[in-house]
Amino acid sequence: MTTFDLLLQNGKIVDGTGKPAFLGDVGIVGNKIVAISGRDGTNRLTGDKAKALRVVDCTGKLITPGWVDVHTHLDGQITWDPLITPLSGGGVTTAIQGNCGVGFAPCKKDDRKFLMELMEGVEDIPLGALDQGIKWEWETFSEYLDALEKKSFAIDIGAMITHGPVRAYILGKRANASDRPGGPKNDPLTSQEIERIASVVEDGIRSGALGFSTSRTLLHRDRSGVLVPGTLATEEELLKIGEAIAKGGNGKAVFEMASDFMTGNDEKHTPENHAERLKHFGREFLWMKTMSKGFGVPLMYCLGLPSAAKNFGYGYRQMLRTVESANAEGCDIRVQVFTRPQGVLLSFDSRSHPFTESAAFDAHWRSTKNQSNGSFDKRSLKLNPQLRRKVIDETIALAAGSSDTGNFGMTLPQSTDDDGPGNLNASITVKGALSKMYSDNPDNIFRWTKTYEPAPETSVGAEAKRRGVHPLEVLYDWMCEDECSAVITYLFMNYAHQTLEDCREMLLHPNTVPGLGDTGAHLGFLSDPTSPSYFLTHWYRDRTSGPKFPLEFAVKRHSKDTANAFFLSDRGSVEVGLLADVNVIDLDKLEILKPRFVRDLPLGAGRWIQEVVGYVCTVKSGVITYENGVPTGNLPGRLVRRRNQGAGAQLAVPNPTVGAFNQPLGRLRMMLSTAKWEGEQKVLETMISLLGPERLEKLGVWLNERRPLTNLAKI
Repeated sequence: MTTFDLLLQNGKIVDGTGKPAFLGDVGIVGNKIVAISGRDGTNRLTGDKAKALRVVDCTGKLITPGWVDVHTHLDGQITWDPLITPLSGGGVTTAIQGNCGVGFAPCKKDDRKFLMELMEGVEDIPLGALDQGIKWEWETFSEYLDALEKKSFAIDIGAMITHGPVRAYILGKRANASDRPGGPKNDPLTSQEIERIASVVEDGIRSGALGFSTSRTLLHRDRSGVLVPGTLATEEELLKIGEAIAKGGNGKAVFEMASDFMTGNDEKHTPENHAERLKHFGREFLWMKTMSKGFGVPLMYCLGLPSAAKNFGYGYRQMLRTVESANAEGCDIRVQVFTRPQGVLLSFDSRSHPFTESAAFDAHWRSTKNQSNGSFDKRSLKLNPQLRRKVIDETIALAAGSSDTGNFGMTLPQSTDDDGPGNLNASITVKGALSKMYSDNPDNIFRWTKTYEPAPETSVGAEAKRRGVHPLEVLYDWMCEDECSAVITYLFMNYAHQTLEDCREMLLHPNTVPGLGDTGAHLGFLSDPTSPSYFLTHWYRDRTSGPKFPLEFAVKRHSKDTANAFFLSDRGSVEVGLLADVNVIDLDKLEILKPRFVRDLPLGAGRWIQEVVGYVCTVKSGVITYENGVPTGNLPGRLVRRRNQGAGAQLAVPNPTVGAFNQPLGRLRMMLSTAKWEGEQKVLETMISLLGPERLEKLGVWLNERRPLTNLAKI
């Protein structure tokens, strides 16, 4: 007779492998799953065959793996919030931080403020909260992991070493000198500096980092508007870093980046630099393929379709076809994609809305603000007609007078609150840009809906046309609903065609993994921690406007697939011998709640949070951390080190022959591959010269519109 510490009994087991669900039991001893019954008619773990210290009746419920979230920015939050809310309340049991090239290690004492301001600027985490919350106990990345290893959490945390801190550690004040306009030519890094950067990266990987991350997009800037360190890094620097990852990781550490693929210098996209941007696009994939195949480094980048960029058509299809081709030639490239459209959240409780730029609104907010809790007199915005008219008219005038066109439909202010910048990317240069962003994109602004797939006729733009008024007037009135506490969303990513079919196509592609929930970041504007649950609520259970996903596929995508992307083979599925990271879910009651703005950060700084109900319990390493939405106070979560053989971590097996450069015939194969890739780049540049960049891009848009992706999962 087996004595289990925990027995999950009589549930519908969806094990995360993609195999058919079955009715059965899960027996747990310590932190491991030791027995599973039910598949293929095996005996149940009930009656005289087993006993347990704790039994959870799962009749009518799902038993799934704990979710693995590969894209978070919890670097600051984990230092003051061991529960890691609201992520842990939504069934996530493992999260990976250190994405997009920003983090807090390595860090010399004099560079702490620089890294906090960098995180504040890129990821909208208030400087005051970071300064108050972080207890600095490290300088090197290894010491950072040692500090995290002493802590306990509700979930496991894995970390990547990031480009910004590494640059600052080696270069000091010159960290982003080469990322300023003209920087790559005017202030290049020396070969010695690049070698030192690579050495720090290799040490970080050897000490347990799950990978390395960087940013290569015009959207990511510090609070002063300068691109984050490494954005314009040369191919020499990137390939040296790739080699360092290979040496330290043996093919089990990931190179991750956020990129727009057309950032060769810090300049806005204009017709004058269109040709150079397209050439740069091709060269980006050239070094990526060289790094992945040559050094054996798994590479991952983030992909989305800006809703405002209608001229992009279905450009993501070309990106995924390029990845297909690269992987067929021996590369290992994966793409992080959105589970649902990403949207800026608007309400009068936060200051991410366009009316925050109105002098009348600002004066009213400041004069009625409660300093202790951040509340103010919202009702007057609806009840005082003179105030309403003045705020609307001032905002319309600001939008009309602004010349800032932003980046891909995103322009946000550098300062919207007294307790932090409240900024997504510090890309604004002139007053009125925030108002203009909403004024220019009313067809992508909707009342918040848990479907994240609103009908086009329900947009602000459609309502403005029906009423014959300016879109900002409609937006104001909508925000005044629900006692001036209504939540509106501007779906700025993956809603260019006002349907989820783009998301669906990306999620079905075999080279993608779901991610980009960004929990811990963009606190004044976004909140997407419930995207794993969205697979079950909308994609599997509720969708009526298009095809759904099978249950087994929906579970696998945010568990086994995301775990495998970072080589975490000890979790991600409900199988004997793996970590007991498990969710018990009441699917009938599973519901994603409306986001709300709270002030629970250090110093009372605010953030958007989103919660979910319907989780009967979440089990992390054999310990129940949540029951019926309430935290138990148990903190079994630990740091996940890539090489640590202890509980909760994955051992990377050394493989000295990984990568074509280290194989007997590898160098010859790489010479042939490089010649082929360089030839393809020459063809691209010739086409740009012959057709012109605008005509060539239009041809690409036309072709992608008519050629849906074919290499998709058969479900």
